Amino acid sequence: MERTSRLTRLLNISITRFQVSFVIIACAISVHSIAGENFEERALELIERASQFNTNNKKHAFHVASAKFKMYAITKEDAYLSEALLDVSDGLSDIRNDTDHKDIAFALWSAMDVYLRWNTYLPTEIKDDFRITLTTTPSWGIHNTSNKNAMASSARYLAALEWPNEEFASAYKFDDIDGSAQILNTLETMAEYGDYEYNSSTYTLFHYGALRTLADFAPVEDPNSIKQKSFVAAEWILASSAAEWMDGHWVASQDRSTLLPSHSQNTYVHMDYVHYMFYGGVKPKAINHPDLIVGAVMHAISPYRPPAELVSIASQRNQSYVSRERKSSIDEGGRHEKYAQLYKTPEYAVYSEAVEFRPPVPASAKKWKNQNEQWGIAWRGGSKRSILTIKNPFLYENVATSNPDWGVSQFGQVMQDAGTVIGVYNIPTGYEARFLKGYIPDNYLAFIDNSNSGKVYLHYDGVLIGIMLTKGFSWNNGMTSFERRAGKIGFVVETASPDDYQGTPAQKLAAFKQAVLPRFDATEFSTSGQTYLGYVNLHGNKMEAKFNTYQRLNGVDVDFNSWPQVENPFVYQGAGSREMTVRFEDKTRHYDLSQWSLFGGGVSDDNGTVTIEATDYDKIETRYYAGTNSWFIGDELDGYSSTGYVFFPENSIKANYETSPQISYSFDLNESGTYAIWVRRFAPDGAGNSAHFALNGVRLKSADNRPENYNEWHWVRIGQVKMVEGEQILSVRKREDGYAIDQFLVSNDLGRNPNDSDVHTLGIRARGDTGNEIVSLVVDDTVVKQWQLSKQMQTYTVDTELQASSIVKVVFINDVYDFAKGIDYNVQLDYLKVNNTLMQTESQAYNDAAFNISTWTCGGGAASEYMHCAGEIIFDLSNIVF
Repeated sequence: MERTSRLTRLLNISITRFQVSFVIIACAISVHSIAGENFEERALELIERASQFNTNNKKHAFHVASAKFKMYAITKEDAYLSEALLDVSDGLSDIRNDTDHKDIAFALWSAMDVYLRWNTYLPTEIKDDFRITLTTTPSWGIHNTSNKNAMASSARYLAALEWPNEEFASAYKFDDIDGSAQILNTLETMAEYGDYEYNSSTYTLFHYGALRTLADFAPVEDPNSIKQKSFVAAEWILASSAAEWMDGHWVASQDRSTLLPSHSQNTYVHMDYVHYMFYGGVKPKAINHPDLIVGAVMHAISPYRPPAELVSIASQRNQSYVSRERKSSIDEGGRHEKYAQLYKTPEYAVYSEAVEFRPPVPASAKKWKNQNEQWGIAWRGGSKRSILTIKNPFLYENVATSNPDWGVSQFGQVMQDAGTVIGVYNIPTGYEARFLKGYIPDNYLAFIDNSNSGKVYLHYDGVLIGIMLTKGFSWNNGMTSFERRAGKIGFVVETASPDDYQGTPAQKLAAFKQAVLPRFDATEFSTSGQTYLGYVNLHGNKMEAKFNTYQRLNGVDVDFNSWPQVENPFVYQGAGSREMTVRFEDKTRHYDLSQWSLFGGGVSDDNGTVTIEATDYDKIETRYYAGTNSWFIGDELDGYSSTGYVFFPENSIKANYETSPQISYSFDLNESGTYAIWVRRFAPDGAGNSAHFALNGVRLKSADNRPENYNEWHWVRIGQVKMVEGEQILSVRKREDGYAIDQFLVSNDLGRNPNDSDVHTLGIRARGDTGNEIVSLVVDDTVVKQWQLSKQMQTYTVDTELQASSIVKVVFINDVYDFAKGIDYNVQLDYLKVNNTLMQTESQAYNDAAFNISTWTCGGGAASEYMHCAGEIIFDLSNIVF
């Protein structure tokens, strides 16, 4: 099979009746740019790369096969199918020949996922091979970590359902034959304590992956509701981490990290690729080994997409904030709590974890201090290393094979207050790693080396960092790490934004040092008894840490017992609570892990109207079908209202109501009454103009099926129903392929027809240089919407009344320019979109926000898409057909 890239061959391959095609554009990627503009592009990029690997390794074979099955589904090239079947056969052979059982759970889970996801492409002999191999393996119950138990139990449960009449050679456990009790225990434990192997770029993927397989394929009618519970728990994991994603860095302390302490922003492994596909990020560096990406392949193929609230939290936030969360971990000393904190600015992040004070566990304890990442500072560095940290490494029984770059010992504790971290260490005599090791990326813009007195100052892109050890150490320009041998020692690390100071990088760093040095010099440090350090940070707060005794802020003990499960401006779950609320701007999503339900729809306004975007669904259930037989998100059709629409691809199987895939939406009504339900749909022709609709589980009479208004977005009334105030569930099941949905409208104005309206969709595609720029969309001197722009090009839309005579303006309202501080707000406005018509900004006659270099003033900058100054661009609608 030819191994050259097939992306160029995919440029014009039609996969739906709408001529939906994936287009990958080769272009220069800056360190802050997004590789793919949307999920589909990023997912295809990952699938295509995974399909190029050949492997019979049991951990990888089925994931690689899944990528090839997907490429076959897109291209219909037989070579992909042939290789996928060979990979499957090799993987099954590896399971049969397994003797050590070490990593067999990875193979069992991925094998079951591939069997269910691509069953329609498997010949009878391969299906028989799956059945025989998975029912005769003796390895179902031999697993020693929480992620392996999650994978094995989910696969064993699904296998028992798939082959109910087969006698299995092994059980998951003698008292849990099919693994269902383990699944339910995992779900309940997660609801109460969080994910054991928390925030792990590697192992979170395998917890999340097992849940996603269950959510996609467990039967709806299961009496234990495993499908629903898995769906909610999987999305709960995403909600917990959304505020911690920084375009490539997962900025959080990790229980089990397999990355070196100081890595680049574009170094992705495992769960990082899932975050990247869902939320975007810098372009990943070259992928040279299947282990890095294969576990993420199924998430590129699954019909699941995260809700808009989570995508916005992860990719569109611009403010600085603090996030706190409580995590639970288990080692030889039993279960104990860890308290994670994140301070996030638009350009950098500081993160750490504190551990509850308790008697030390044996130094040989391996779960999982040899993989723990305790704290760090991360910034936007693209392909350059962009994480700084200091730690006492963890070395266990076999010192010769221990990696001093991994893990942290139990002999140090850190405390964080916003952008400041302090650490105290009490390393016993005889411990092999009786030293601190610091990791300092060498791509700084400026530095000041006072390491002989224990201090170093660094200026990186977007962050100033001051380091102070209580003892001098040896470091020189260009060194990427240092070691300082000591038993009792402490450190302080202080951060600030370069925008807080003026001048060149060297001048800013010198001013930062001047602000920090008196505080460093006033640090209190004692080695009498347990190691103690006290420090007053740049915010004026006194931080005190005494090893294994207390942490105090301004003289008050930090009350970790009161810490919430998760708390930041977007997500909240209280301590001991099983309810999580997610908010971004005017959107809210609520998770109830007691009832295993979620609510994320609209709420009726004072006029008794609810508008629901089709992409803001609660969940997608593939039910009895897989592959292309599910709902997908698209953005190729012009004229949709918000971020996209949902659709069924062409040539998918026609299904009846009882068996077809379902997409669901929840919404609230403020008062009871009779309501009309409308759908804004796109029907390509008479063979693709219908779907099944239901409200609160009751099927509506109408399936649309109108023989009119093809190849355009059109509102269709699908029902008139009496409803009681409170939560409602609207669901849609597939009937014919090619059907697309943009919005739903629920209204108690029974005479209203949304087609008979002067309401039109206006959209702009724009970006800001800093991510702080704000623009207003003004129609006939009325501000209809304001947006704070992302640093990347994005589309922003709003529905508003509009006539051909309307005057539409885009106004840049918060220009800031300060040469001394290096601050310059600017907007790039690509176009205005009126319904389906694009109006290029540079074609407009009036732009008083562009800088005119000939007169050195603002204004007079027509034929430009840039807004350097506060001002407006006026768009002429006279040639628009309404």
